[in-house]
Amino acid sequence: MQADYQAKKNLEFELDHERGWSTGSDFLPYSSEAFFYTEGFIFFEHEGRVHRECLLLLEFFLETKAKLMSSINMNEFTLTVPLQYSGSGYQLKRSQDCLSFSAPHQGTFMSSDFDSFLDDFVRFERLLKVEIHRYFPKMSSSPSLQFCF
Repeated sequence: MQADYQAKKNLEFELDHERGWSTGSDFLPYSSEAFFYTEGFIFFEHEGRVHRECLLLLEFFLETKAKLMSSINMNEFTLTVPLQYSGSGYQLKRSQDCLSFSAPHQGTFMSSDFDSFLDDFVRFERLLKVEIHRYFPKMSSSPSLQFCF
């Protein structure tokens, strides 16, 4: 882990311009193909350390939100969040006020209290929406993509 990651907050992200985020990839109608143009690095905090993971940001957001919405009122749950297009996935676990992300090949890589995680996730959503509107103005006008946010 590099020291510059330590300044990052949970669920902050950086765009990977070498693998997407080009206005040349803007098209209508919106489809899951758009996932492939939203690659970036998400920073996750666990026990005071910051971990960086390369994922398709739109896929991470939509799949995580869908799973969370199905269980938001439960105090305890364990959910598997598949990230088919990113070629990975993770387990999302809530136990009372604690929430964690883990993956078989790396163990737990994010932990937080539930309310702080929700704040971080809403910030992630807001910032991702700004970037998608900036790089994909045509796609952003699509009712189906607007519905996602």
